[in-house]
Amino acid sequence: MSGKTCTDTGGVTYGILCATRFSGIVITNSGKKFLLERDEDFEQIEAEMRGGREKRDYTGTFDNCAGFCDTYDKASCGGVGFQGGYCMAYDTVTGTFSSGNGVAALRQ
Repeated sequence: MSGKTCTDTGGVTYGILCATRFSGIVITNSGKKFLLERDEDFEQIEAEMRGGREKRDYTGTFDNCAGFCDTYDKASCGGVGFQGGYCMAYDTVTGTFSSGNGVAALRQ
């Protein structure tokens, strides 16, 4: 599936990268943005979400994750990362890094 495109139920097309995560600026439900550069950053953000300091929807599916991004225009949400039911929507994508179970999807 890596290197292919998919279209979500909202009609938006994403380019798919398997076993990959993005680095860049992450959008959260409260509007905060975090710079995500490596696995350790993801783990810190995920721990904050679980601890209730940063409430975030558990999206459950990739389509729900993409749907969250679809609520923003392309300039405000350039892609998503999905792993283990958790969604990261990216305001800005600055690069990629390897992640065994992650799926990164760049909005077309």
